[in-house]
Amino acid sequence: MEKVKPTLLGVFFLIFFNLSMAQNQWTAEFRPGLSFPTGEIAGSDVKTGFGFEITIAYNFSESLGAYAGWGWKEFRANDALGAVNVDFEETGYTFGLQFIHPTRISSLSYLLRAGGIYNHVEAEDNSGNSIANTGHDFGWQLEGGMEIDLSGGFSLRPSMRYRSLPGEFEIGTTTTNADLNYISIGVGLAKTF
Repeated sequence: MEKVKPTLLGVFFLIFFNLSMAQNQWTAEFRPGLSFPTGEIAGSDVKTGFGFEITIAYNFSESLGAYAGWGWKEFRANDALGAVNVDFEETGYTFGLQFIHPTRISSLSYLLRAGGIYNHVEAEDNSGNSIANTGHDFGWQLEGGMEIDLSGGFSLRPSMRYRSLPGEFEIGTTTTNADLNYISIGVGLAKTF
């Protein structure tokens, strides 16, 4: 079943992109941001994280579209899984629907997104060696923000999102909860083409 999930995800994206290649309603976005954990990871307090995400979106209509992308985030814990200064890295894919609707101010729009994530969390020690890995699993995210139009098809997208990703670290015969839940605040730079 684990090999089937990535294959189905790949087939979905191939069909989606092939059906919509003839259109000219694409947006590419780069979004760096800070992430504030709402709980512990593997029984340890985690510090504010940082990272980035790259997404591509296709607009079906003036306000509704679908997006897909890839991202990386890093969180640090002083003491976790029996090691000092552990880095938790979340990497993987994001996908879902977005709603961007203009306000009465011509250069300003509302931005709402809801979707899934297919990510994993890896714990690394001071030397960059992997201590544990959750393996890829599905989670979800909700996002709200604004889109500020700039010239030349560019726009800024300040937003706040909530992400939830279930997971477990298996070390030997011990299983440790590695659920990752956080609030992320960032500003995306988007280009429509």
